[in-house]
Amino acid sequence: MSSFLSGIERDPLDTDFIRMTFRSFVQRGILIIMVVNPLHAILLWLNQSHWWQFSLLAMIVQLPLYPLCARQRSFAVFLPSVLVLFATVTAYLILFSEHFGSLAGFHYLAMALIPLVIFAGRIGLKLKVLICLMMAVGMFVYELEIRGSANSPLSAEALKQLRVLNLLICFVTISLLTFTHFVTVSQIQSELQRLAAYDPLTQLVNRRRMEQLAEQAILLSWRQKYPLSVILADVDNFKMINDRHGHPVGDAALRHISDLILMIARDSDSCCRWGGEEFLILLPHTDLSGAMQVAERIRAEVAAATLQTPDVALEMQLTLGVAMLMPKEQLVDLIKRADTALYEGKKAGRNCVVKSDPQPS
Repeated sequence: MSSFLSGIERDPLDTDFIRMTFRSFVQRGILIIMVVNPLHAILLWLNQSHWWQFSLLAMIVQLPLYPLCARQRSFAVFLPSVLVLFATVTAYLILFSEHFGSLAGFHYLAMALIPLVIFAGRIGLKLKVLICLMMAVGMFVYELEIRGSANSPLSAEALKQLRVLNLLICFVTISLLTFTHFVTVSQIQSELQRLAAYDPLTQLVNRRRMEQLAEQAILLSWRQKYPLSVILADVDNFKMINDRHGHPVGDAALRHISDLILMIARDSDSCCRWGGEEFLILLPHTDLSGAMQVAERIRAEVAAATLQTPDVALEMQLTLGVAMLMPKEQLVDLIKRADTALYEGKKAGRNCVVKSDPQPS
């Protein structure tokens, strides 16, 4: 059994997210049952059928399973609880279908189990398909037979009410579980996209995302013929900061500088952690003169803003290279010119802003 489960765990479709989502769905399913059973009980009681007691009894039996299917429960507790839940639901549907006949529509509720089967990570894909096909065939066979309708203890009107209620329950359950799954997946996908696009330390966009944004901005700059500039900034003597004060202080320094850059940058600008201690700022609709002014503001703000940590008060400086996009220039060449200007600033003594003069085309 353990080898079988370990084989399933290697299934790429069986992830921790799928398993936790399935547990949430099971709990929601139990809550739905807590509503469905009383609805059946009320309708049966109104039609003077003593089977309303069995509906409430089923609810009482299934209610304790809710906490046993929680996320924090071990699999050894969760699995038996799910099996008991499916067994009681199956017995409930079979007994009520046999007693009231197919016109009551209790067999429709089996369709509500389809989302749980599909979202179960430990069930293989082929087995999911097989189970769903078996459920569909069984339902259609039962529907065609119309068993027990003539001998049903309920009137035709009562059977119609049960049938409509069960169809409505089936529709609402499938819609609710599917919608919940859609929202959950969308939220996870948004978070994954954010993690893939942003640097976890500084919360600036990462290099990969910046390259995408820059390529798009360059194309727009060519088409609409507006200026575009970049600023490449490097923290002076950053290795010394790490060596003297440790990497936690170095991380705090990078976050501090990132906050200052974001404070100065416009909403239309894109700010990126380009390398270890390098930052790249993309400035659409900004010529070389305007970019120089922004770079100087960043340099002055960083030099003036002392970073206060529990262990040290740290003063930092930046060297910045500035370049404006030339006609038909590619991103790699634009960044290279900014980097060359930055290197010249390092040689000139650091803590300065150096521009890369556009070359005539």
